[in-house]
Amino acid sequence: MDGYVTIDLSNMTQVNLTMANGGRQLTAWTGAGITNSLLVAELLTKGPKGVASLSGSCPSVGTGGFYLGGGMGNLSPLYGLGCDQVLAIEVVLADGSVVTADAEHYPDLFWASCGGGPGFGVITQYKVKVPVHDDPRITSFIVFFPADGGSTYAISSWQKFIAAQNGRNGLVLTGATLLPAAPDRPPVLLSSGMFLGPKEAAIKAINASGLLDEGGVMLDFAPPVEFPTFGHFMIDEYMRLMNDWNSQILVEELGHTWDRSSQAHFDLFVKLALQPGSLVSSAENRFWRWFVMNACYMVPELSPTALKALMAFQNSPTDAECAGSASKTNLTTATDHLCLAKALSNQVTWNHILGGAVAAVPTNATAFPHRKMLSPLCHEPGMPYGTYDRKGELLPSANITSSGGITYTYTPQLLVDAFIKRIQQFQRALLPNTPEIGTYYNYILPSLEDWQRSYWGSNYPRLQRIKAAYDPNGLFSKPFTVELPVRK
Repeated sequence: MDGYVTIDLSNMTQVNLTMANGGRQLTAWTGAGITNSLLVAELLTKGPKGVASLSGSCPSVGTGGFYLGGGMGNLSPLYGLGCDQVLAIEVVLADGSVVTADAEHYPDLFWASCGGGPGFGVITQYKVKVPVHDDPRITSFIVFFPADGGSTYAISSWQKFIAAQNGRNGLVLTGATLLPAAPDRPPVLLSSGMFLGPKEAAIKAINASGLLDEGGVMLDFAPPVEFPTFGHFMIDEYMRLMNDWNSQILVEELGHTWDRSSQAHFDLFVKLALQPGSLVSSAENRFWRWFVMNACYMVPELSPTALKALMAFQNSPTDAECAGSASKTNLTTATDHLCLAKALSNQVTWNHILGGAVAAVPTNATAFPHRKMLSPLCHEPGMPYGTYDRKGELLPSANITSSGGITYTYTPQLLVDAFIKRIQQFQRALLPNTPEIGTYYNYILPSLEDWQRSYWGSNYPRLQRIKAAYDPNGLFSKPFTVELPVRK
């Protein structure tokens, strides 16, 4: 960014583990530059067999920023946010001094650094708690909640389950995707989850939880999958995410598509993750160019009205409105590209479902204010691979081939415009029907006007006072960081 100096911490990737009580209690000092994927790989190779981590779902995201924004991960309903695991931080302050902050030393600075974003100093190290499970096995699963006849009853029951039970007895719902209606089925919510333990125990826990009593269904084509460790579970999530973003890049970077049944593929991931500048990280950097923009909001339990509005958004433009575009292979009009945008990206996702241990912490216990929210709700459209040149500029024209083998020609800029229009439609469906809403700092939304309240709520005035105390001249500042209070 013009007018700013960026400090590169990417080489600060050390991980120093301290184990006690026979490896059942584990803490780690980690460098601020370590990524999610590298942390998982380090713990998998250095830690005890049952080691887990409160890390994010994107492999090349740095854990430092993850903690600073709050940090939502798959284990959050069990253990809390990533920032809830932080025990201490090493910080370089604006005056050049280096301090270690924790709950007793520099407590305001420590509080602000747990969900308040960057801008109070340069954090170089984190001391964090690391969970260790007696049984290292993890089982992932998917439960389907159909919206037959447009009914939102099953989805509403799913939301109530999260508020009441998420994280109980080792059973965690981690995310969900609302798929639009198709010719052979109604709209359906796909809810992913995990269980601490083997597959057989997971099935028993799901059946006993009541999750299937209110319309949830487990289908034979998506059975639970058991992983030997939490690290294997996370690596599989990282690689499937990359594959979903663009399998062509994955093949280019890794030499193959992902196969969760191959131990050699897991071993290759760990090998690459442990290499500085690894393909795992560089691949994802290329994936991110695929995204145009996103709109993510921290939402509570959605009302039936809001859920129906989201379903209506997914049905716009209608099949009838897209009939003319569907018959063309050379897409030229704005409507053509709006229909293409809908075909390419029409999902609404609940990223990182919360509840459980997250909701049990008071809103002002850390700077992260969204403790009582259900999840970030997102619409994240993305450009097809091959629409950019090597400089990252949009090409004047590009082609895309459908699953049926038909090649379409389109204008990338018109597709960007269409995705932006779809984002705006998503916002019009959600925002008027969901008055209590916020925004997660790690999902920056540049269009926000009242971003201070949206990111930090009632915690913002305290953050400003801490900013004034530790960085009175605003040395550590960039757009959308805590501002100095206005002097009266």
